[in-house]
Amino acid sequence: MAWVQRYEERGYVDIDPVAKRVIDSVLPFCWNEILLALPVNAPERAIFTEAKEFGLAMGADIPLHEPGFGAGSFSVFSSDETGFARAWNRYRHLLHVIAVPFHECHKVLHPDPALKPSLTKRERECLAWLARGKTAWEIGEILGVTENTTRMYLNSAMKKLGANSRLQAVVKAMLTRQILP
Repeated sequence: MAWVQRYEERGYVDIDPVAKRVIDSVLPFCWNEILLALPVNAPERAIFTEAKEFGLAMGADIPLHEPGFGAGSFSVFSSDETGFARAWNRYRHLLHVIAVPFHECHKVLHPDPALKPSLTKRERECLAWLARGKTAWEIGEILGVTENTTRMYLNSAMKKLGANSRLQAVVKAMLTRQILP
C-alpha cells in the first residue's frame, strides 16, 4: 500500500499521535478525537492531511497489547468520512471483540521467526540471572557450571539475539518474552 510506504519513508511513527495513543491506551478510538485535540499548527496534523490524500479520510484504531512489551493495533479506515463515522458508532464494540482473536490467529498463522530467535534453556537461564544482577561467576555457581561455560552461554545468546552487549541481550530476550523482566 502506497500510504504505508510513505509513512515508513518519512518516519511518521516517531511523531504520529495515533501510534502514541495506541501505546498509551487500551480502548478503541477514532482518529478525529486526536485531530481535534491537536493545536492548529501542530506538525502532526500533516500526517492526517497526507493520509487523506491517500484515501484515508477517517479511521480508528483498536490497541492490542501483548504479554511482555508487545503492542500493535487493529486499524480500520475509509475515504468516506460520514459513512465511516456512522459505521464506527454502530460497530466499534463488535470490532473490538473481533480484533483480539483476529490478532492472535494472525500471529499463529504468520509467525515472525526474526522476533524470537531460539535460545537454549541454559542460555535463557544465564540471561535471566544476568538480568537479576548476577556475575558470570555467580551464575556459574548457581547453575553448577564454570565461569567460562557461563560466558560461553551468554556469548552464544548474544550472537543469536544479534546483541552487541550482555545488557542488550537481556533486553532483547525480555522483549521476545524468552525471559521475564
